[in-house]
Amino acid sequence: MAVKIQKPNIRRQFGYDMAMHHFILWVLEKAFDLPLLQFAEPIQRNLQKEVDFTIEADNTKLAEEGFRNLKRDDVCVPKIYDEFTKKRVLVT
Repeated sequence: MAVKIQKPNIRRQFGYDMAMHHFILWVLEKAFDLPLLQFAEPIQRNLQKEVDFTIEADNTKLAEEGFRNLKRDDVCVPKIYDEFTKKRVLVT
């Protein structure tokens, strides 16, 4: 069994990290004349999903089902314990 627990200040830190990410994309866009800021919002949306462990649990179950349907027995996907898994705690 493994337990993944989210750091207590992850939500606040995430905001700072995304602001820094946006700034870095802006600098790179200006420095190299590349259209990078258009990717900031989709990246942020996807990264926000990473801090919700219930989404990770759902994706793990989808992966397990996919490998089972492919008849792959050489891939091990951890079992999710739904009764203990929450937004900030993942138990496998």
